[in-house]
Amino acid sequence: MLGRITEEDGFIPRGTKKKKATVSPESLKNICMRESGASTYLQHLSQDITNVLAFFFPDTYREILTLAITRVVHQSPHVNAKLKCRKLAQN
Repeated sequence: MLGRITEEDGFIPRGTKKKKATVSPESLKNICMRESGASTYLQHLSQDITNVLAFFFPDTYREILTLAITRVVHQSPHVNAKLKCRKLAQN
């Protein structure tokens, strides 16, 4: 195979990799997430689990629940949780 053809770049010889987009810290300041429907629904469904978490982890059960709901709603690993929680807290 000689390469590939795309509308965007035309002919791209084999072995040529596309430059990866870099994310600047400045662009992260403009992220705005507004979502409450799925989170509210999951909180409602998990009320029994929330009560158990509150019993065993009275100081941190809210954070545990927030991480779990963030993981499900945004389908992202816990590695990204710090950024998502920080952005949610700012809104």
